[in-house]
Amino acid sequence: MPHLNIEKENGDPLNIETDAEGFLKDPSLWQPSIASAIAHHLGINLTDQHWEVIHFARQFYQQYQTIPVARIFIKQLQIHLQSDTVNSMYLIGLFNAQLIRTIAQIAGIPKPSHCFSSL
Repeated sequence: MPHLNIEKENGDPLNIETDAEGFLKDPSLWQPSIASAIAHHLGINLTDQHWEVIHFARQFYQQYQTIPVARIFIKQLQIHLQSDTVNSMYLIGLFNAQLIRTIAQIAGIPKPSHCFSSL
């Protein structure tokens, strides 16, 4: 099984088990350092704008136990951030064209059922 190797804050190594697509096997292990490691593996350098989206996705998932398709996610994010400037192109620029899949991976959310396999 794939693993994500990261360094704890104290410098000790931490080996996190992921599925074949890079989603955490145990989402309860999620922490910001794991999010940063996943993002780094995906070629993404997290900024404050990324963290706003990641935290919103985690809150949404905790409340509804799902993450919606992109169109609904973006609308809810616009409402949450009180910003009309957040749109699909903005999020694709932050994450990539598979934005919901990528957001879920980094946020430690299980793979959404509406996301196709990348394998």
